[in-house]
Amino acid sequence: MANSWWEIQILCDSALEDLIFWRLEKFGCRGMSSQLKGHSQLVLAHLPQIQAQLLDLAALALWVNQDALTVGLPVPITRWHLIDEEDWASSWKQYWEPQEIGDRFLIYP
Repeated sequence: MANSWWEIQILCDSALEDLIFWRLEKFGCRGMSSQLKGHSQLVLAHLPQIQAQLLDLAALALWVNQDALTVGLPVPITRWHLIDEEDWASSWKQYWEPQEIGDRFLIYP
């Protein structure tokens, strides 16, 4: 049976990104990333399901809100849901197509 992971999504002001990364790392998250969404930043983090319950995630959302209010920035939107573990070593290949680089070079997974 595959392990499940919590995927935590936090939509926040760009100025909060470093603070949120710190908070997520302190919470025990692994594999964090961020991307620009309009004028905001979407921070994604992953945590094994076994390490946190719903109440823990709700507490994390409150801490993130308190962090934002402390520095005078808008309260971020925090969401989470469970995802199944994937074999990342091979699953990416289904989305990759051969790519030509110049006239004589072809990348083929």
